Amino acid sequence: MPEKYILAFDGTPGSEKAAHRTREIMGPHPADELLVVWVLPADGVSPDRRAEAKERLRDKVKELVHLGYRAQGILTEGDVVETLMNMITFHEPKLLVIARSDYESAHHPAIDSVADELARNAPCPVLIVT
Repeated sequence: MPEKYILAFDGTPGSEKAAHRTREIMGPHPADELLVVWVLPADGVSPDRRAEAKERLRDKVKELVHLGYRAQGILTEGDVVETLMNMITFHEPKLLVIARSDYESAHHPAIDSVADELARNAPCPVLIVT
């Protein structure tokens, strides 16, 4: 039975590195499924930002499919940790891959804290790409 992998993706250079690392782990012709998840903040995202995220996610999934991966894109809104934990619980992936970043603002927690919290609490292995 094919396994699932979850890649947390947000279009940043770090998430591009995480996507590359995920491909290395899965190998060149995987039978497993790759869920590429982009979580937008729940505190109001402009329609332009949502459209840009949707387009970039679609492009990443199209690239992965072209390379032979069974990839599916999921664009959602909410708390990143809560959303990814719910996806992990539902999909029971073999691995979650997430990038570590120094991004932080008054409205968004540092990705580092997101990656650290997921590494501590996820019921599956978490690979943090730096």
